[in-house]
This record gives sequence, C-alpha cells and structure tokens, in this order.
Amino acid sequence: MKENGNAELQPAVAGQAEGAPGLQPCPNCGSGSVENYCAGCGQYAGAIRVPLRRVLSEALAGFLAFDSRIWKTLIVLVRRPGLLTLHFLAGKRARYVAPLRLYVFVSFLTFLLFALTDGGPRPTVDLSTDDTDTTAMAPVVRGDTTSADGIRIETEDSDAWLVELLQKVENDPQRVSGFFTRRLPWVFFFIMPVFASVLQLLYRRREPYYVPHLIFTLHMYAAGFLTFALATAINLMTSTEFAMMWWFIGIQVYMFLALRRVYQQKRLRTLFKQCLLVSVHSIGATIGVMLLLFFALMFA
Repeated sequence: MKENGNAELQPAVAGQAEGAPGLQPCPNCGSGSVENYCAGCGQYAGAIRVPLRRVLSEALAGFLAFDSRIWKTLIVLVRRPGLLTLHFLAGKRARYVAPLRLYVFVSFLTFLLFALTDGGPRPTVDLSTDDTDTTAMAPVVRGDTTSADGIRIETEDSDAWLVELLQKVENDPQRVSGFFTRRLPWVFFFIMPVFASVLQLLYRRREPYYVPHLIFTLHMYAAGFLTFALATAINLMTSTEFAMMWWFIGIQVYMFLALRRVYQQKRLRTLFKQCLLVSVHSIGATIGVMLLLFFALMFA
C-alpha cells in the first residue's frame, strides 16, 4: 500500500517540477479538472520548484493586474453610482476588485491620510496655573444651586472628573489623539452591517437576500471614503472647509443616484428611504464616535 501511495504522489510532484499544470490530477483533492487552478478545491496548479525570477515575475504580474483593476473599479465606482454593484450582481466580477478588498484598500488610504494629518486641527485646553491665582486648579464648571429654603449650595467637586480628563488631554494630546484615530475605522466597520440590514429591511421585496445589500453598502462606503479623502486633501491644500461642504452635498446626491440605479424605485420613495438610511447611519456613527472618544479619554 505504501508503494501505491508513493506511486500516486510522484506523477503530481514530477508534473509540478516540470512546470506543467493541468497534466496531472490535483495533488490536494484528486480532481482531474485542473488547468491553472483546480476546479475542485481552487488550489494553484503551477510549479513550486522554479527559479526565483519566475516567482518574482508572477508576483509582479499579479500586482500589475490588481493595479489595472483597481483603477477601472474606482473610475466606475465614482462616475456611475450603483453601476459597480449591478455588475457584481450580474456576475461581471473578474474585471473589478472584490467589494470587501476595495473597501479595505480605500478605507486604509483614507484613514492613513486622516492619521498623517492628525485628524485636522485639535482644540487645546488651557489648564495652566498662576501663582497669584488660587482658583486656577478649581473645576472648570462650577454650579451653584439654591434650595427651597434659600440656602446656597456650591457644587465645586461635581465636575472634578471632567477636569481630570481635560488635564490628561492637555498633558499628552498625541497619545489620546492616536488612540482615537487608530480605532476610528472600527466604528464604521461595525456600522456597515447595520446599514446593510436596514437596507435589506427597506428593500426586502426587491432583494430578500442580505449579501447583495452588503455589496451595495461596501461600494457606498468605499465611494464615501474615497471622495472624503479627496475633499480632505483639497482642504489641506487650500486651508478652507469649502471642499468638505461640497463633499457632504455630493455624497447625498451620489447615494440617491446609486439607490435609484440598483433598486429602481420612484424618486420620492427612494428619497424617503434614503432619509431613513442617513438617519440610522448618523445615529450609529454618533454613538460609535462618542463611545470611542470616551474610551480614548479613559484608557489611552
């Protein structure tokens, strides 16, 4: 039995050593439908024992293929709202970058730019002390209340925890900002499934399955992050907020056109559902950012 087992393995190894994929059954699953890749398990059937220059050339070819597909994908994504989603749902996928890979690529570039620019200007907190001012270290917020009997009650210590957090930001702003910026992508990553779920609920008659709505969501987020990065770069170069204002208006128009193209409903119904989607997203993003800010202040 041992010899038979070796005899079965040797032809496949020999075929790989000669660099002749497709001539032998797949060594992984035994399927006979093998060309460049096995039709049964998807394993690459190329040679392993080959010169290093061949490995490098194949890696370069794969990188250039990704490069050409990413540009084609981004052009369709930005110029034709919703068309990229329709192509994927219709099975035209090989020419484009996969939705999740596209989202990761675009969000990485966006938040890298956000981190390099430190998220824009940061407000400063002045908690400096003065030898002549004995109240300099008192709480920033002082609340005085008067009871029903007319007795004045000072609540100076009620916001001491807030002063402590503000002092933490003042002492080490880079650490708090870095903690917040590094984890900000996770807020949107966890909001995406919620957005897709609401989308499925609103369009359950058009598309009952969840995955198509998730694909639309990934494309929508990728378009939003890409245009946000461009607006941020323009603002940095011009030292204005003009581009960001146009980005906010433009992304709303983009979502409306994408929803119309993919789900093919009337304008008023699409606009109503878009308002619901934007409201849910805004609430989720606000809660997520506030929680992240709280954890950044507490644990950074």
